[in-house]
Amino acid sequence: MPGAAPPQDFLNDPSVLSEDVLSLYAKYLVNLCIWTGGILALAGLIYGGILYLISTGKPDRMALAKNQITGAFFGLLILLSSYLILKTLSPQFINLKIPALQPITVIDRPTIPSPPTKELRTSINVEIPFGTIIEKWGFEGTVPWEQGKRIPRIKSNVETTREITDNLLNQSKDLKNYSDACECFGNTLPDPRCNYYGCPPCPRSDKCTCDPCKPVRGKIQNTESKNQTEINNLVVEQTKTEKEVRLLKEQLDKLERAEKFMLECYDWIDSLSDFLIKKTNFTENEWLLRKIKFWEEISIRGDWATFYCPVSGTIMGEAEYTVSAISPETMKELEEAAVTEISEPAELTACTTGIPVGEIIDRTKRTTKLLINKLEILVEKNKELIDAVDGLQVLVSQCSSRRCIPRCVCVSCGYHCTYCQEIGCFGDPCPSKVISDQLDEIQTIQKEIKDIIDGKGNNDTPADIGVVPIIEKVIPKILEDLEIIIRAGMQSCVSEIPSDISGSEEAFKNLMLLSNCESAIRGVGPEGIIIQNCCLEQDEFQECLGLCYLQEGDEKYKDCLQKCLEEKAKELEIAGFKEEAEIIKTCRHKLNFYCCGG
Repeated sequence: MPGAAPPQDFLNDPSVLSEDVLSLYAKYLVNLCIWTGGILALAGLIYGGILYLISTGKPDRMALAKNQITGAFFGLLILLSSYLILKTLSPQFINLKIPALQPITVIDRPTIPSPPTKELRTSINVEIPFGTIIEKWGFEGTVPWEQGKRIPRIKSNVETTREITDNLLNQSKDLKNYSDACECFGNTLPDPRCNYYGCPPCPRSDKCTCDPCKPVRGKIQNTESKNQTEINNLVVEQTKTEKEVRLLKEQLDKLERAEKFMLECYDWIDSLSDFLIKKTNFTENEWLLRKIKFWEEISIRGDWATFYCPVSGTIMGEAEYTVSAISPETMKELEEAAVTEISEPAELTACTTGIPVGEIIDRTKRTTKLLINKLEILVEKNKELIDAVDGLQVLVSQCSSRRCIPRCVCVSCGYHCTYCQEIGCFGDPCPSKVISDQLDEIQTIQKEIKDIIDGKGNNDTPADIGVVPIIEKVIPKILEDLEIIIRAGMQSCVSEIPSDISGSEEAFKNLMLLSNCESAIRGVGPEGIIIQNCCLEQDEFQECLGLCYLQEGDEKYKDCLQKCLEEKAKELEIAGFKEEAEIIKTCRHKLNFYCCGG
């Protein structure tokens, strides 16, 4: 076979490799098919030519011969074209043999050093403006109050409500008095002789169908009209109260979310002072620092009662962040000094300033919840009062001569002749007993409304204190402590090492740092007592927080809290829980902060 060796040749050839046998078989078969196709096409041409020669001029035979010649010719053309195309594209399509791999030549290239890299630190921080939430969003300002703000609005609302309910009570008393003036005219007892045998029953006539309240009918109608006006006014104030409750709940939710975020970011949290120092350091080093507002609508405007929580960036993979320009030599000396101090008696850290962030948040939350609860009860009592006043008016409208009994005398007109003569009416035309009971209910509801607004007793418990005392005494003290104790303390104390500190161990030791409660444990607190335990979820601690939050001012609040914790500790100790008693006795709020140093 031209172009390919037959199998008997390459199978017996020792120079042929075993892995080439399959490709030689394929090559032989391909060439065989091509030659066979060519021979058949040539035979077709010859056969067509013979048919054409013997057609003897017959059209059908000539057409058959032409078709035979044309088909054979195109078949041969396709076969040769395919072979040439495959061979032109790649001889491997014809030879069907994989060429041997060429050895790889390694080119040596010179190593190009990488360009110098610059350290890039990033930090993304979320703003937690708890002070602004308390003052500007929760209470909408501070003393002296601006007109139109939330606290003055609530005070005006409840005072107007009290005035309206006073008017409704007085007008209800007037209605009761007017109903007492209604009477059946000629109110005397009937002649007993009309009950004698033979005297017919007392007839009923027009004498008992008059208006028993005619002398006071105009006053009754006027009072009912005034009641309706006051009820409409009360509904307006009630709508205002419901709106204030909704707004207070929205701001309370903000504060609770801020507190939760602070607890989740407990070990990384920065104050505004810290953040400003960090911002300066990042700017000087051309690092990336971003601030994200938890609430876009809240602007702190330099409020020092603000925390920042780093939530992303390369800084999250580092140790606790510090900004320091201390020289390596000085830092080494400080580390050696720290190692030496481990073997020596520990010197107590002085935490000179307490910043009761957790307590101010707790006082605000509980006060707001109490205020919301009082206002919600006030709304319900207003509805009850409206229903009670409406009920009284319905009862007064039931005054009618139908309740009057005709008065008759028995007249004798001869032997076996007697008859009853109607000369008047007697009885009570109004349901006086029910009206009196309804007025008592109105008085009771109005007294409850007044207690909700003004309070009762000493106004020193959540059950007794009123809305107005909360507004006038409790809230101003919370805002005062927020400004004087929280903001001032956080402004003067930082938790990061400032960049301008010089390289001296003494300067480092004298630096005052903002520490959370757990970091300040074993330090000496502002009152000279060692900080031992940080609490939040313990039942006894929560009970004491709930007992003392209405105290006016931080000093009274702390005295109340400490006294309560000591009493709870005694109860636990008596019950045999000495370890728990010691913890409760020394509890401090987990979210309180301290300015510690040295």
